[in-house]
Amino acid sequence: PPGDDGVSVLQLLAVVFGATFAMKHLAEHGPSWLSAFFFVAAWAVCDRFMARQRALPDPLIDLSLFRSSAFAIAVGANACALFAWVGASLLVAQHLQLGSAVSPMSAPRRALPGARACVAGCLAAPRLARRWWNGRIVTVGLVMAAIGLALLATSGSGTGPMSVVPATMVLGFGVSLVVTLSTDVILTLAPARKAG
Repeated sequence: PPGDDGVSVLQLLAVVFGATFAMKHLAEHGPSWLSAFFFVAAWAVCDRFMARQRALPDPLIDLSLFRSSAFAIAVGANACALFAWVGASLLVAQHLQLGSAVSPMSAPRRALPGARACVAGCLAAPRLARRWWNGRIVTVGLVMAAIGLALLATSGSGTGPMSVVPATMVLGFGVSLVVTLSTDVILTLAPARKAG
């Protein structure tokens, strides 16, 4: 099958695990030779991984797709949006349970409106794309995500557990606009045999 390359998979795992260990060690212990070693090692393996992908006739990740600015921007927007959503979801759960003393059984109820806003955004994105250019909708989605993150940043522990609800709704709707449309662009630009 396309991309069936165990060496590339091992290289990619080494990059992810090496960089993750380096960041965690740096955060826990501060700058050290061990952190630096793992950063440099991860970087070197990543360089070899990319060289291997360029040389293979059927690579695990087709780096030539990134020559298309539309593809590269869509992947970047998708990554930023998902990073914001996943990070905010983790922080909201911690804020509710640790900062606002909401029980683990009732905290998800407070996160539900944000999830519903995600679904609404996923359903609204194709309708909006029929009227406006995808780039405009993705930009609006990224702005909404930034506003949602700003609202989360201003909802401190003294504002009560419900203060995160509007923020997660704005963030969730914006993120889902970006993810839905950028995924469509990615799958459209990728060759049919690579889009699965």
